Amino acid sequence: MINIQLRGLKVKITINSISDKDLKVIMNDISQKKKSLAELTVEPSFNKILNQINNLRTYENALLSSDTELIVTAFDNDDYYNDGYSFYREKVNNIIQVPLDESFIIPINKYLLINYKIYYGCIFETELNQMDYKYFNSDYFSISSKSIPFIQSTLIDELFFNRLPLKDLNRSKIQMIKIKSALIDKNQNIDGGIINKKNWQDLKYIIKSDKSF
Repeated sequence: MINIQLRGLKVKITINSISDKDLKVIMNDISQKKKSLAELTVEPSFNKILNQINNLRTYENALLSSDTELIVTAFDNDDYYNDGYSFYREKVNNIIQVPLDESFIIPINKYLLINYKIYYGCIFETELNQMDYKYFNSDYFSISSKSIPFIQSTLIDELFFNRLPLKDLNRSKIQMIKIKSALIDKNQNIDGGIINKKNWQDLKYIIKSDKSF
């Protein structure tokens, strides 16, 4: 059996539109509780606000960095109690495809609340039960990626082996290391309201904050 893992960073990004009323509630909370926006978003009481606002888009992807690594390990007879044999390691930077650019249309007359939860650990894991490591060929790997507004780093999209997509087993082996939050002003002077890789940094922010763990 072959075990395939990606180790590094993972991000969950939620993009929400909020009204003037919602903004007032959030700003009052920041003032009264004397906490940053990022700190407020991890409080259970903030879920009430999130339930009332409109989620426009959510991304949950591995995050490409210079440290993101692909590790392939062989096990005998599904025996997880031995250490296995990690016979292939490669930086994802060396094998990932050129990212596809995605754009985003911002709603008219609405503020945006964007939350980023960043995790570290084993960010992807799958298994090839019928494969012997002796027949493994690293050239069969391909990794697609995408570039989206609101974040500098490239997102890892899908992993393929021999042209077949690999399914993440969603084993929990990550821990949250940082939260970032931002409030973006409404009525942005963006042509057609279309945000892309080139112009998203021209957006006007009301607040940016982060909290590390």
